[in-house]
Amino acid sequence: MNQKLKIVVAVGLILSLFLAACNKNNLPETTPDNISNAVIIKWNEVAFETMGGSANQHSLLGSRIYAMVHMAMHDAVNATQPRFETYAFEGKEPTANTEVAASSAAHGVLKNLFPARLSFLDSVLSNYLSTIPQGEPKTKGVVLSIEVANATLGLGHNSNGAQNHFGQPVPAVKPGDYKLVLPFDFIFAPFWEHSKLFSLESKDQFRPLPPPALASEQYAIDFNEVKSVGLLASTTRTADQSAFAKYWYETSETGWNRIARVVATERKPGLFKTARLFALLNFAIADAYTA
Repeated sequence: MNQKLKIVVAVGLILSLFLAACNKNNLPETTPDNISNAVIIKWNEVAFETMGGSANQHSLLGSRIYAMVHMAMHDAVNATQPRFETYAFEGKEPTANTEVAASSAAHGVLKNLFPARLSFLDSVLSNYLSTIPQGEPKTKGVVLSIEVANATLGLGHNSNGAQNHFGQPVPAVKPGDYKLVLPFDFIFAPFWEHSKLFSLESKDQFRPLPPPALASEQYAIDFNEVKSVGLLASTTRTADQSAFAKYWYETSETGWNRIARVVATERKPGLFKTARLFALLNFAIADAYTA
């Protein structure tokens, strides 16, 4: 199973579990999750635009930023009305406006990571907060968000993003060694395997089985299949297989967050379940890249 497929499978499991959970009432009957989930979806889109939108090519960093933003929003909403166990922030402020806390927490994380985008982020937050009536709940929501953002950033998940991302592998000298193929004459961010994990206990916690031995019949079968199906002018690749490849060309963190926005918009599971969905989803993506 190749690296991208592993990420797709891991994240797909998270989404399938969430979809099943959407059909159950995970919260007490006396506290229905009936607050709009629009704030979570909105700031997921804002994070995407802040990172450069579809032009962003740093998937590893993008996955971590998504995870930090949604960690902050998850902890912020649960600080106002506890429903789920929090990750970075354990404080409580039941009189704070939940949506203000969520949006301002996302803003606090993003402005720290992208100071050059401060004007854009301030404008988005200002426009969003202008729809919320003035008063103590709004003020407390903003104050709470600062504490949540600081707690999120304090965990150190953004500590190695500034290193040189282009590394060189050990030269291939025997069959089975990794060999560079132009135009990709480098290894991207080899240090990323040492990134701080969000949910895994260790980077090798769920290692798959190794590939078939080079001298085995199964390796020869798989090798020839790749050559046959992957050839530019392949006569064995079906139209559907070509479509699958083009569909998954989108990077995992971009594609799965887009899918999650569609699911959350259509199913309307409520603010708290949506906050949890996006946090779990992005923890899974970030840790899958690191693993």
